[in-house]
Amino acid sequence: MKLWKKILLALAALVVLAIIVGGAGVWLLTKFAGSRDRYAKMSEAQLKEAIAKDPKNIEPHRYLGLYYSLKANRCQSAVEQKDLYRASNKEYKAAYDLGTDQSRGYVLQYLAWAAWRAGDKAAAGRYAGIMVKDTSTDWNHDNNIHHGHTILGLVAIGRGDVKTARSELTLSGAVTGSPQLKSVGPQMTLAKALLDRGDKEAVINYFAACEKFWRMDWGKLKKWTKMVRAGERPDFGGNLIY
Repeated sequence: MKLWKKILLALAALVVLAIIVGGAGVWLLTKFAGSRDRYAKMSEAQLKEAIAKDPKNIEPHRYLGLYYSLKANRCQSAVEQKDLYRASNKEYKAAYDLGTDQSRGYVLQYLAWAAWRAGDKAAAGRYAGIMVKDTSTDWNHDNNIHHGHTILGLVAIGRGDVKTARSELTLSGAVTGSPQLKSVGPQMTLAKALLDRGDKEAVINYFAACEKFWRMDWGKLKKWTKMVRAGERPDFGGNLIY
């Protein structure tokens, strides 16, 4: 594996850690990435200054999008959180528009979720539609397929099409697993939405599919399966975020 791909994989894992543990994770992300990318060490104001000086450079847009997203994940105010996701969406969209075909593939997942969480369901659905058509063969392929179908399922639920949402959940779990999916695990927002509608069978089948690639789940999938069968609601924790 090329060095730049190894660095991207490590950064992705640290982003997840930042989401889980908050400020300490952001500090660790900055320390790790800082030696390789000067933008990771910049403050919000410095990133904005970098964009003003070189608006066609995707990197400060990408890091500013990440900054707002991480801040939104820890925000207690629903109104402020929505504003932060809108800001994140704006920066990821700028990075996407300025990027190459390859770099866009790496930004799409974050752009789609930022749009969804900002309340722009139509845009999120459009990005997800692009993601599920990913024909690349690199490590990020299954991330796009998994998250793309998850978001399309949420869009389907939004229009009352539960049948399509179930199908999208199945497709979301029908991946062999990326480094991120194998370690921190699958997205559970669509599974939770279907559970909220009483659809136990589809969710249990999804858990079973995820067991094939999520080998580092520390028994969570079996625990969640037992809880759902018993009529209880699992706490999906960070799997609702990353």
